Amino acid sequence: DYAKDVVLEVYELQDGVTAETCVYDADQKLQLQVQVTRKGKQYAICAEGQVSCRIQISNQRIAAIVSGDGVLDRDGSVRLSGATKAVLTVEI
Repeated sequence: DYAKDVVLEVYELQDGVTAETCVYDADQKLQLQVQVTRKGKQYAICAEGQVSCRIQISNQRIAAIVSGDGVLDRDGSVRLSGATKAVLTVEI
C-alpha cells in the first residue's frame, strides 16, 4: 500500500519556493497532499489527508517545531499524525 509508512524528503528547496506532492493509495484515491515552503531557516508545512507521514529535510536536522502540531523525532525529522489537516512551521 503506497499510503503506508509514508516518508517525504525535501531536497535543496530554495528560499521562498514551495514544493508540493500527493500520495495515492493502491486504488488511486488521494490519501495525502503536502506543501512545504522555505522561508530562511524555517519551513512551513501544510499536510492534508488521512495518512500519517514523516517529513525530513535533506542534509539537515529539524531543530524545533516553531508552531503547529507534530512530533520531532530523534533523527531530526517531524512526524505528522493522520489528521485531516496539519499546519506547522519547523526550523533547522
